Amino acid sequence: MRLKALLCGMLFFSLLVRGAEPPTVPLLRLEIGTHLSAVKQIGIDAAGRWAVTAGLDKTVRVWDLQTRRLAQTLRPPIGSGNEGQLYACAISPDGRYVAAAGWTGWDWDGSASVYVFDRAAEKLVRRVSGLPNVINQLGFSPDGTRLALCLHSGHGIRVLKIPSGEEAFRDTGYGQPAYGLDFDASGRLATTCYDGKLRLYDPSGRKLAEAKTPGGGNPFMLRFSPDGQRLAVGFQDAAMVSVHSGSDLSFLYHPDCAGTDTNLMGVAWSLDGQELVAGGRWTTSDYFMPVRIWGQKGRGVYRDLVTSFRNSFLSFRIMPDGRLAAATWDGWGFISLHGRAQVNINAAADFRDRALSLDRQGGVVGFTLDYPNGSPWRFELAGRRLVQTASPALRRAQTTASGLDIKNWLNGLDPSLNGKSLGIQSHEISRALAFQPDAQGFLLGAEWTLYAFDRTGQERWRKAAPALAWTVNVSGDGAVGMAGYADGTLRWHRMSDGQELMALYVHTISHKWILWTPSGYYDAAPGAEDLIGWHLNRDKEQAADFFPASRFRNAYYRPDVIDRVLETLDEAEALRMANDQAGMRAQAATIEEMLPPVVRILSPETGARVKSPSVALRASVRHPRGLPIDEVWAAVDGRQTGERGIQVQSTEAGVSTLSVTVPSKDCVVSVFARSGSAISEAATVRLVWDGDEPRAAQDTFTAKPKLYVLTVGVGRYARKDLNLKYPAKDARDVAASFKAQQGRMYREVETRVLTDEEATKDNILDGLEWIQRATTARDVAVVFLAGHGVNDPQGQFFFLPHQADLEKMRRTLVADSEVKDVLSKVPGKVLFFLDSCHSGNVLGKAQFRGAGDVNRFVSELASAENGVVVFTASTGRQASQESPAWGNGAFTKALLEGLEGRADFTRKGAVTVNMLDLYLSERVKELTKGTQSPVTVKPSAVPDFPIVMMEKR
Repeated sequence: MRLKALLCGMLFFSLLVRGAEPPTVPLLRLEIGTHLSAVKQIGIDAAGRWAVTAGLDKTVRVWDLQTRRLAQTLRPPIGSGNEGQLYACAISPDGRYVAAAGWTGWDWDGSASVYVFDRAAEKLVRRVSGLPNVINQLGFSPDGTRLALCLHSGHGIRVLKIPSGEEAFRDTGYGQPAYGLDFDASGRLATTCYDGKLRLYDPSGRKLAEAKTPGGGNPFMLRFSPDGQRLAVGFQDAAMVSVHSGSDLSFLYHPDCAGTDTNLMGVAWSLDGQELVAGGRWTTSDYFMPVRIWGQKGRGVYRDLVTSFRNSFLSFRIMPDGRLAAATWDGWGFISLHGRAQVNINAAADFRDRALSLDRQGGVVGFTLDYPNGSPWRFELAGRRLVQTASPALRRAQTTASGLDIKNWLNGLDPSLNGKSLGIQSHEISRALAFQPDAQGFLLGAEWTLYAFDRTGQERWRKAAPALAWTVNVSGDGAVGMAGYADGTLRWHRMSDGQELMALYVHTISHKWILWTPSGYYDAAPGAEDLIGWHLNRDKEQAADFFPASRFRNAYYRPDVIDRVLETLDEAEALRMANDQAGMRAQAATIEEMLPPVVRILSPETGARVKSPSVALRASVRHPRGLPIDEVWAAVDGRQTGERGIQVQSTEAGVSTLSVTVPSKDCVVSVFARSGSAISEAATVRLVWDGDEPRAAQDTFTAKPKLYVLTVGVGRYARKDLNLKYPAKDARDVAASFKAQQGRMYREVETRVLTDEEATKDNILDGLEWIQRATTARDVAVVFLAGHGVNDPQGQFFFLPHQADLEKMRRTLVADSEVKDVLSKVPGKVLFFLDSCHSGNVLGKAQFRGAGDVNRFVSELASAENGVVVFTASTGRQASQESPAWGNGAFTKALLEGLEGRADFTRKGAVTVNMLDLYLSERVKELTKGTQSPVTVKPSAVPDFPIVMMEKR
């Protein structure tokens, strides 16, 4: 319905825009590592090595099926609104090419385009343009030489030659949208159309057969059986499946669909062709989506497998290992047809529970992340506190008001007030309603739009929605409206005119959060800042670039701006006030002027097997503005290897070769580039060791690393009012715990402990220099700091040594940059523990912005280019607690317990980074009754590894 409405003006519009280019202004986008929207099609290569998905969120994603991890994100040029939404994708059988299309190119060409990428190079190698309508489906022929596509609005099908993009044949005699296509092993092509017909073509394009489907008028997906003798057809408008002859399309039979409802759009055959599978919008009473599986090629009895998916299936692909790959309205995943093993790859919050609640000013928000009956969560803007708890004091959306009778607002096409239509867009479905507290107006959330009306039904404003608006509410003072969208975001809007003020995203798995304004100023939990970034189109013949927010941290990490948004109800005013308070000038440089280099690893590709410790990496390195590249370097498992600098061989324009030494084990290799002060995002590949036995096992001297430990604890300060009880003891206890690992995990442990009067700035910096100088690539370094921390007015974090003088911060305090500069250069593994500050904000909020807020420091230290694993005692604005009952700070108490073995959840005699993270998280919350939440941030390229081993008994 939506697509039909949006297509109405396309022909006229195309006459106005022909020959234009994609917008060059940077576009701020949410990036969570998977799709934020419906995935309408999924492709699998012949070997089952790669999966490709395309979403309405305008991204193409390539998945490594060996690890089930995201391998690449391919980005066609996009625009605002619908431009760039992807309805179709396919991968060639050999895995070389990825094709994607949908609403692609209309804004600048007035016609649709198909984008063909070289998967390994992440390069757009062909754009086939001039197509008369949006593309609904794509598919490669078995030999990979042809690409078929289905067009909307009766424009039929096209078949293109690959890689040239030349047209092989077309059939325009369809009359209605074409939605389904499939090739059989011999290269014959079958299609569906909403005219109710199936069509069959030979490889040359000659039509072999045409037949009407019985029953449903809108055949959707279809699949050949493995032997090509049968075609299964799913329907968009009927809860049925039909099976037809693969040779002449004659109808054979209907599988038993008793008990299903709505529709069964997706169909697939098992590998041996003996079982037929179907699913669609059919759901169980508890909102889970089943699939029906019939034996005897669809003629036999059926069994229903209830899956973990909660939204409609759109299409299926059977994989070489027999699993079913499923594309759905809220993501994609795998289903085992003979068991319960399922993987649902979806991380966007689902607000269909409509549980959104607000306090009077809109600064405290209650919501659920799952549907249905999700656990309640509350986010407190002032303290940046996210807690899993019910919030009965918050105001739920009011959907009734005296004298105002709104009908059809819940999943209706034409909502009305007191019998009069509200006049929302044609074919748009209304989804959510909330009255203002004084009942003088209301918000209406719909498929594509957020509306505000007064109590007479007069429209006040409308704003294009980033995704379907599942839930809306209005703050108690009536100044702010909020909507929860299908992309998983909660967004504040100014009620006077609908202007978006700020957005919040909470990751459904990690529960890390990020807040940002429309201009990109942000605050985030440690490790969460790259959940947003900037999409930058190049031109319509090239793939776009994407730059995570961390690349612009110095300019856009602005918690102080976020603090003032609801106070001012104006982003520009919030920025001005924050700059005035911090004594900062307005940011002059644009995103384009701050861009870092772009690196792509061309070979080897991820998953490659290596037999030699010396690996040659081919990488393309460029700067978007053509600036010179100053450095290129590599890291293995997150740690720099070799000396930094341009130590590469140029093999062709923009392509360089780096020689990297890898360990005799599976590892992750990253490549970075620097231009000026701007450092690229990491380009990474996962390599699989396929050589001889690990060398370390043959060399007893190097089998165990050395451990270097620097612990600092400041409880007695020159300024007596800063004194704390336990930091010095914390430092001694942590050093002793690691020292006990000598002869176990480590062949030798060297410790240096600085407490109280010994913990001067000079001594701390000398200790850090010792760590850098002593640690080799085979070793492990640990740095532990306990005491007070403070931020200067610009937000830089400082650790307070014994003689700290807040009037002379640069001279007497240890700056975060001094710690980072040392730890980023340590060649071995680095663990950094920060327990600061024990007593909370004793330094006065009026003078220092977010005193003790370490979020920026933690995110910077744990960035991929620095590669440090960071453990902090609390989130940025929480107090870090100590108590005589523990004899330590809460964080240190939990850390000591974890290192002694309580974090060894597997009972295998070792505690790893991930185990310690889990133990610290749960234990500190337990000790502090949920008021303190420790944070661990591990760079994505750093694998989990053991920290300590238990003594054998």
